[in-house]
Amino acid sequence: MNFTKKQITITSIAAILIIAAGIGAFFLLNSGPSAKTAWDEYSKAWEKKDYEAMYNLLDSKSKSETDHDTFVNKYTNIYNGIEADQLKIETKDIVDGDGGKTAAYHFSADTLAGNVSFDQSVQIVKEDDTYKISWSYAQIFPQMQNGDGIQISSEEAKRGSILDRNGKVIAGDDQAIVVGVVPGKIKDEEDLSTLAKRLDINVDSIKNAMQASWVKDDLFVPVKTISKDTDIKIDDLSGVTTQTTSARIYPYKEICSHLSGYVQTINAEELEKHKGEGYDSNSLIGKTGLESIYEKDLRGQNGVSILVVRDGNVVDTIAKRDVKNGKDIKTTIDVDVQKKVYEQLKNDQGAGVVMQPKTGEVLALVSTPSYDPNDFALGMTTAKWDSLNNDKNRPLENRFTGLYTPGSTFKAFTAAAALDSKTITADEDMGQAKDKKWQKDNSWGDYFVKTTAAYDGKADLQNALIYSDNTYFAKVALKMGIKTYTDKLNSYGFNDQMDFPFTIPASSYGEESDLKKDITLADTGYGQGKLQISPLHLTAFYASFENNGSIPKPYLIYQDGKAETWKKDAISSGTVETLKKALTNTYHSYDSENPTKALGKTGTAQVNEKEIGWLCSANEDYAITLMVDNAEDRNGSLYVTPLMKALWRTLQ
Repeated sequence: MNFTKKQITITSIAAILIIAAGIGAFFLLNSGPSAKTAWDEYSKAWEKKDYEAMYNLLDSKSKSETDHDTFVNKYTNIYNGIEADQLKIETKDIVDGDGGKTAAYHFSADTLAGNVSFDQSVQIVKEDDTYKISWSYAQIFPQMQNGDGIQISSEEAKRGSILDRNGKVIAGDDQAIVVGVVPGKIKDEEDLSTLAKRLDINVDSIKNAMQASWVKDDLFVPVKTISKDTDIKIDDLSGVTTQTTSARIYPYKEICSHLSGYVQTINAEELEKHKGEGYDSNSLIGKTGLESIYEKDLRGQNGVSILVVRDGNVVDTIAKRDVKNGKDIKTTIDVDVQKKVYEQLKNDQGAGVVMQPKTGEVLALVSTPSYDPNDFALGMTTAKWDSLNNDKNRPLENRFTGLYTPGSTFKAFTAAAALDSKTITADEDMGQAKDKKWQKDNSWGDYFVKTTAAYDGKADLQNALIYSDNTYFAKVALKMGIKTYTDKLNSYGFNDQMDFPFTIPASSYGEESDLKKDITLADTGYGQGKLQISPLHLTAFYASFENNGSIPKPYLIYQDGKAETWKKDAISSGTVETLKKALTNTYHSYDSENPTKALGKTGTAQVNEKEIGWLCSANEDYAITLMVDNAEDRNGSLYVTPLMKALWRTLQ
């Protein structure tokens, strides 16, 4: 039979249409929601903690046994309680089962007790041509049965102590005294007023505590927690008694406050910042000082267990993390030295640093005026906080971390730089200024560098240090020039932030563009200009004269006398020898006895209308800096000199 080309084409199209129709019918009959689709949707909702979507995918039997609110609340409360995060459901297989399909899966999640994982399976049943999930409590955790709950049990880690180099406790857990009242035993209302005065609190705070809903006549009502060594008389007051409690205690109080810092109950902002780290609303956290800096080490890790509870009894453990107590932090601080520095500065706005010059061990870090960290840790009244916060002397300010204008203490830097760069020789006469003032030329207009004393003899390095001749060091700075001077200052640690537990900003001489102005460069030479330096940096530099010219690296964590170097061979041995002799003679001019054979240099920095008094000193055992701010009414460095003299004698 012969077919035309047209007939063949029509036949081919018809065949294609028949095949397509068959394929379409097949897919139509076999399309619709599959068990895998239902499970994938459910597991993805689970990973996202979308409990509403999960519930909507349950079969009718599961919904009849567990209503919507119970289901959603159960997951919400359990997962929030155990801090479940990073949920992952990995499907292992989907096979035929009784009345539908069975999906085998692996569940894992991070929790406050660590990672929790398990293998489990779930029934996927067909209802009205759709697949639904058959749910039970065992899908939350395999150990659970219908009606079970989850309980969190925690064991609080013991916070580590902060110790001085000899093991003395600077901050640690100890017993404290809770002073309180038993309402039914109060015979005289006036006793409450007397108690308030003795505790330095408002009587209304006592009365408010007694109005709490849980209070009964025979119950103890806490009023204030105090350290166990607080001397307070209460036995003459009716209804007043005490209990003991454990608390964070700071035995050296104001002496070490800016060093130790303090702990307090975590606030909402901190709780959010440290989410997932095991804190709760009752946790203590380091707020300032070493308590804050070493929070992770000191705090340790609470032990925690996730428990299955059935009919009020614990029947199984989902996960457990053992308690890990915090580490003790042993510092290089010597509290006996710390006390002695504090005694000299306690009446002033100042800072004191003591360092071992050969090792860099920091033996004392003092800031005054100070505060009692126990007030923060044990509970501070609003009145006490207002008093501290509004005090014009700023007792909360940590002055040993600040930057200040160094005044004439900086002349040792200029001298070292000039000698090592061979800009001058020690016996070179730079010429005394007429009428104790000098300017480079008349381009300075009415600006003169002024000095405080005229003296006999030539204007050499020794006399310039003893008589603190500003004009000498201004001339030396100009003679060195910007590049030579700044290169040397950078080699002494300027513009280089120290690696130190407390954040100490890098010392600075300002921008080089500032130093292009002759006046600023000249002023820098004697410790003014744009200079900003920390007490710690000054101490480390003066220590170099007892450390063969290397500037030690200050450190605060005890290393059994290990020596750390910050700037090796910063000053040549010849310059060290020259300046050590000159600075010893200079300190001898302040203290004719000089029993400790110390070297040193005073300084009075002019900051607007204010003055900062300084004295930096060192011998083979100690490098010391004392600074007193707002010293303009006390003759600047002349006020600090007797403080240093007294301190050296206590350290002998």
